[in-house]
Amino acid sequence: MLVVCEKCGGEYQIDVSKDKDVVTQCKFCSNEIVVPRPEEIPVDTDNLDKQLLESIQSGKEGEPGASSLPAADQPIGKITTEPKKSRSSFPGLQGKMLVLFVIVPIILIAGVSTLYFTKLRNLADIVNNENRNVVTDMAEDLISEKALAIARQVHFYLKTYPEFTIDDFRKTPEFMEIAVQKVGKTGYTAIHSAPVGDTPWIIRAHPQDELIGKDIMVDFKANLKQTAFRHLQDQYDRALKKGDLTTGYYLFFDNREKFMALAPIQGTQLWASASTYVDEFTFPVSNLEKKIHVFLTTTMKIILTILVITTVLIAAVVILYATRLTNNIKALTEAANQIGFGDIDYTIQVNTKDELGDLAEAIGRIQSSIHMSINRFHRKKISR
Repeated sequence: MLVVCEKCGGEYQIDVSKDKDVVTQCKFCSNEIVVPRPEEIPVDTDNLDKQLLESIQSGKEGEPGASSLPAADQPIGKITTEPKKSRSSFPGLQGKMLVLFVIVPIILIAGVSTLYFTKLRNLADIVNNENRNVVTDMAEDLISEKALAIARQVHFYLKTYPEFTIDDFRKTPEFMEIAVQKVGKTGYTAIHSAPVGDTPWIIRAHPQDELIGKDIMVDFKANLKQTAFRHLQDQYDRALKKGDLTTGYYLFFDNREKFMALAPIQGTQLWASASTYVDEFTFPVSNLEKKIHVFLTTTMKIILTILVITTVLIAAVVILYATRLTNNIKALTEAANQIGFGDIDYTIQVNTKDELGDLAEAIGRIQSSIHMSINRFHRKKISR
């Protein structure tokens, strides 16, 4: 039978004898407790008060499967057992909020940003390569057309002046203006005579007057590396076999690549050549590539800076809010533990105007209800 001390409120489970009243002494305040025989105890059909009192002891520890009632004549009130250790594990609510609202978004944003800039840089490389290829093709066509144009002009001049001979080339400024023209910034055109028998390729018109009349292969061999010379020699050999426009690249003595076109002059053993550095045409594209690279690098740094600042601000806000939230939850948990262990006068330290504040008010109302139930129970015992 559950008995409550009228003086201190201590609760006891007592075996009641059928033959006589049971008298015991409260172990907390030494008050004498008298329990009458069962037949003298009126039946109370209202179990609400008893259930409320038993709910106070809901925090009492016990072994699984054991009876919820204590041994006879043992106090079940005034429990001084410390609250159980918190079952929350790392990282806890605060850590989980930090991971969910800071770390995960940062990883996603960083991943998307990296993918975006990688694709953007790849796109820039593709555009730059296409631009370079287009400009290179245009430069090759321009140089080839220049060689063909010189061949046509020289052919027309020689046809107009049939008495004009190779020895007259150098002495005629009008012809030299036709035969030697500028290509690009540093390139030029020239006239060569093809080999006849043992005769080599001879320079007949050239910007450098001292080279006129000399074997072109001797000059090239003296100024070019062996590999570059072989490429150039191969191009002249292909021109003789093909008998038509022939183009190719070779590495000049300054290690810059040149493009040369050879065009035959109709009805003669003469060939018109046009050559220049291709990078003179692609130089603007190279500058554009550098500007794009600088732009992408600068943009990436700006976005990275913004991302870092945003991350710090978000982390600060989340940590502040999470700390406040977890502190309020800990306060409510402590209040529930204290009330569960009998301290129904415990003050709840939560003052927020949100759902946690509503929960704190609800727990406060439970405290008031327990107070009222205990007082009502005491009044009923006294009235008996």
